[in-house]
Amino acid sequence: FRLRSNFYGVMSNYSFSKDNLSLKIGINANSYDRTHMMVVKPDISTDIYSNTGYKKEFSSFVKLGYTLFNKLLVYGDLQFRTVDFTYVADKSYDIANKNINWTFINPKGGLRYAVTKKLSAFAFVGQTWREPTRNDMFGGADDMDRNNVSQIGDLSRIKPERVNDYEGGVNYADSKFKFGANVYHMQFKNEIAAIGQLSYIGLPLRKNVASSYRQGVELNAQYNPTNWFDIWANAGLMKARIKEYTDDVSGATYHDVSPLLAPSIIANGGIDFKHRNFLLGIDGRHMSKSYLANNGDNNFVLPEIWVANAHLTGRWRSYSLSVACNNIFGSKYFNSGYSDGVTSYYYVAAPRNFYATFNLSF
Repeated sequence: FRLRSNFYGVMSNYSFSKDNLSLKIGINANSYDRTHMMVVKPDISTDIYSNTGYKKEFSSFVKLGYTLFNKLLVYGDLQFRTVDFTYVADKSYDIANKNINWTFINPKGGLRYAVTKKLSAFAFVGQTWREPTRNDMFGGADDMDRNNVSQIGDLSRIKPERVNDYEGGVNYADSKFKFGANVYHMQFKNEIAAIGQLSYIGLPLRKNVASSYRQGVELNAQYNPTNWFDIWANAGLMKARIKEYTDDVSGATYHDVSPLLAPSIIANGGIDFKHRNFLLGIDGRHMSKSYLANNGDNNFVLPEIWVANAHLTGRWRSYSLSVACNNIFGSKYFNSGYSDGVTSYYYVAAPRNFYATFNLSF
């Protein structure tokens, strides 16, 4: 498989700020085309097919912010976006060009209030639309021909995805301690969700699910009791659910199931020691188990992950040398995976590994 692409566009932005008011306006336009070709070895000079997709996009936005009483920031963001996609099949197929266009309006807004000089609180609400990719519309096929045009020729078969996002939280910072907490709820309509399988060219297959959500809390903290010692941590706790999912192969329907590759816990933490021009850092990561299929089947699971890393950096004048050891304990784990409904397949993570980086500034 071979690809050839071209991309060009223009971006323009205008910013204005006076007293308590800030304003940003932008207009952007771009054009992208990519030709897909396939050859069969050993004859790599003759294309079996050659097709091209053309994607044109225009967007504009307005961002407005206003500060009241030197404590309350009120802001809003409105984006207009239009996308046009045209597919030109291989000339030998005599298939008419396929075209689809989408128009999206994405509004966002929020508040940030300075409770004290160290503590602030915020709230946010926003809506975003996203169009399907070419791979989504073609059901994983790399070429549209006479045999499959009746199944994938209707480019509106996959609907655009919409998400409404609601968030709120607090931030605190003083000379030694920083803390942040954020709670969120993301409600999806027609989410373009992975189904756990790969196409014959290795890309994830996805389809619409009518209703789904993700909600949870994000936490981060950093403590610097002295100038030579830091400790930090962050964590995400999430509940994700698909209201109703029908498996295309078996025809079985599942209700209130976790989407694939959506772990409920992701946590990171570390300690940094500083002495003169040297820094020693030790950090670790934990990720809870997640599913490889949208059916809650414990036979298709990405196991939980525990991994630790370390790095040592030394600086001298304009030079620095860093040596890192990843996966200190040589843990055996998987980065990701997928399933065909019968067997689980995994991407194996590297065992203990080292690398060094040398930097020179001038």
